[in-house]
Amino acid sequence: MNYDIKEPPKLKNNVLEDHIDKNLANLIGKMDPKDINKLYRAVHFLKIDALRKCIACVMACRVWIEPTLENYNKKKEEIGLKEELTT
Repeated sequence: MNYDIKEPPKLKNNVLEDHIDKNLANLIGKMDPKDINKLYRAVHFLKIDALRKCIACVMACRVWIEPTLENYNKKKEEIGLKEELTT
């Protein structure tokens, strides 16, 4: 794996491979949220900023919503939100 980790650009969609390295996306993208949280905290402690931002990008892609009411309601149901999101 290439250890020259680049910081991800701003999200424009929820396709993880559009934002971070494909190998890294496959590795982190398969993890469950609790393990991702543990990894994020370890990387934050070790001050590996580019990897920390890539991990945050994984979670952001999981909750990214296209700006339509239909997509909002679908994502809300998918991630189990009981209350409305606010700006």
